[in-house]
Amino acid sequence: MIPSVSAAPPTRAKLGGLSTRVVLDDPNRVHYGNDIPVSGSLLLKYLPLLRGLPNSPLNAELFGPLQVEITLGGSARINHVNETRAEVFALVKEVVCIHDGPFRASPDEERRLPFAIRFPAHANPSSNTTGVRSWPLHEHVLPVEREALPPTCSVHLNHDAWETRKSAKWSSTTDTAMSVDYTIDTQVRMPGIKMEIVDATQQGGTSVLYDQPKIPLSIATCNQSLTSEFSQTFTAQNEALRPSSKRPHGVRNKTKALLKPAELPRFIFEAELIGIPKHAYVGRQLSFALSIIPHASSTVQTAPNLFLDSCTITLIAHTTGLQPAVIEIIKTKEAGFSSAKPYSEEYGWTKSINIGQLSWVPSTFTFRNITRTYKLRIAVQFSVGAQKMKMSRDVPLTIHPPVESDTTRVGTAEDPDGLPSYQEASYESRADLGPVPSYEQAMTTTTTTSSDAMPHDAAPSYGDHNVGFASASLG
Repeated sequence: MIPSVSAAPPTRAKLGGLSTRVVLDDPNRVHYGNDIPVSGSLLLKYLPLLRGLPNSPLNAELFGPLQVEITLGGSARINHVNETRAEVFALVKEVVCIHDGPFRASPDEERRLPFAIRFPAHANPSSNTTGVRSWPLHEHVLPVEREALPPTCSVHLNHDAWETRKSAKWSSTTDTAMSVDYTIDTQVRMPGIKMEIVDATQQGGTSVLYDQPKIPLSIATCNQSLTSEFSQTFTAQNEALRPSSKRPHGVRNKTKALLKPAELPRFIFEAELIGIPKHAYVGRQLSFALSIIPHASSTVQTAPNLFLDSCTITLIAHTTGLQPAVIEIIKTKEAGFSSAKPYSEEYGWTKSINIGQLSWVPSTFTFRNITRTYKLRIAVQFSVGAQKMKMSRDVPLTIHPPVESDTTRVGTAEDPDGLPSYQEASYESRADLGPVPSYEQAMTTTTTTSSDAMPHDAAPSYGDHNVGFASASLG
């Protein structure tokens, strides 16, 4: 008796691949809140299985049902030095169907499907994930509140913290303490057709820059009057402060002055920094004034030439809530001032200091127990004759998004005269990802998925890279 053999179900031959790639209309645009949607296009290109045989029936036109969804996802990742697993917070998951119907494409033809999707008003409060464990947010934050979305940013450990991490039980080689990333991902399928969907977009999705909503003009106007001041007293005392007629001349007089020195004249003055802003807005200028007040207790006959040699501005970010807390120098620049001439009564003993325009920097924010703040370090050097005098002071600075009424669009473009942008000051984090692969490279090197099943609703995988700033910037 011949045993019966069940026939295997027929298999459908694959028709080739459908390459997909997301292209944003403006990749450098910073989306402030949800007033302007994230817009772009999904490029689809049909790659037949036998591309080298033009007369093959497998190179016929592709026609069939197509379903395309666009997902705007966001995640915050917090790495603690003394913990082996990172905390991952799912912030955003907005899904939009941009096509559900017939689709037709010739071999190697590229089709474009436009899309637009908005950020939500608040972060997703659903869950917090560490490793494989997930629990409701209210176990950590009571009561549950709708938190604002944190801006795109990446916080890096300084060298000392990195040395501490290496001595701890830490399996990752990244030095990112915290990162907030937003991306555009796609889900493409052709039901009933054996087609390989090849994603040619960079790994992790297409990055989108986000920051908090713009500030109303009324609030910015009110904050404009909030400034700080500080002063420091200096004493200049040197031979150059004597009148020329009273300086020793000749060998005998110089020797006599050396053996029996007389008290040198003193010039005492107070340096005062005035109108240092407490609030800064992306796209607006930062400036203050530096005044000199001569003291009546000076022993010089006339006020000497007092020069402002330099004014160095450093933007510093301080992130607390991490273990350890992170302090980052975002950028240092030489500020311009109104005149290279010495201080004089003619100009009120005052010089205007222009820091420049603030390009995009992640706003001051608080997320969970993480708080990111900024401060300006102002370092000034004066000279009186051959004598140099310095002072330095750190002043707190709250950084805000642009003002609603400001019509000039602020993105991440380089501004040589202003505070540098977040991307300029950050690590070259995207360089290691390499260029976006071509369609042909994607067919052979990119992980493919069957079009018969949609991807799971798993949280997106975010690499330990930075979108720029490691920190903010001064131009």
